[in-house]
Amino acid sequence: MGLVSGFISKGVRNVVSTLWRVESISSALFAIAFYRQPDRDTAPAAALKRTQRWLRSITYSELAKWYEERAEEMAEKDPICATELRDEAMMIKDDPR
Repeated sequence: MGLVSGFISKGVRNVVSTLWRVESISSALFAIAFYRQPDRDTAPAAALKRTQRWLRSITYSELAKWYEERAEEMAEKDPICATELRDEAMMIKDDPR
């Protein structure tokens, strides 16, 4: 039994999973954006689609800003994580793409 099947067999109504191998950073960005959506009454399929659109369309400068915003949120709770997020934002800003 796989992970998804295990959740479903225990009564979980919705599971978000991939059918193929995905880069860790993409998975993390997707999961964070998906679960940060303010409208918890949105159908999971609609939230999934909104998150997919966001991840496909985000620019480098928007991504750097997103990292900085998450760093600010994490600063008190986890300063090490906040520093790593700021470092990532700086690397993105320095990327000549």
